[in-house]
Amino acid sequence: MIICPACNKEHIKSLDTCNICAFPFNGTEKERAIHIGKFISTKGVLIDSDTTIKKIQQLFYFIGGFNLMLLVMHSLIGIVYIVNSILDFIFFVIFITCGIFIRKNPLVFTIIPLVFMIGINALYYIIDPELVLKGIIYKIIIVGCLLYSIYIVLKAQDFKRKYNVE
Repeated sequence: MIICPACNKEHIKSLDTCNICAFPFNGTEKERAIHIGKFISTKGVLIDSDTTIKKIQQLFYFIGGFNLMLLVMHSLIGIVYIVNSILDFIFFVIFITCGIFIRKNPLVFTIIPLVFMIGINALYYIIDPELVLKGIIYKIIIVGCLLYSIYIVLKAQDFKRKYNVE
């Protein structure tokens, strides 16, 4: 048996390439070095994914806190803002809950707030198209961050699946 220097998995010594990462056991020194370099570079997606998840978690806590602040302000103003207060509460609960559980299942707990934000804005568009434009920069940044996060998480999951990494 032989241990692959790239993915650290055990293989039969008679193989020409690693079954997991295609490391060329019988390749030249240059070919092996290039393969290890590419593998390490590709493995960087796991670090990127972890960093992105941490940032998205902080973003969720920020959005949750911001909506809690809005909830308090709308509650103090009175009954006129009852719908806003309900939406602020729902945003607060969704973003804080997703922030807490994002490490357990990053893909699901990133998609939930994304679908919610898109759904709410679709509802706003039906009610009054001008409501969609209120805070449009804020909405675009949040949706962009969530989409990027989903992209990075999917790349990391693909790497883990391809190279059998836990």
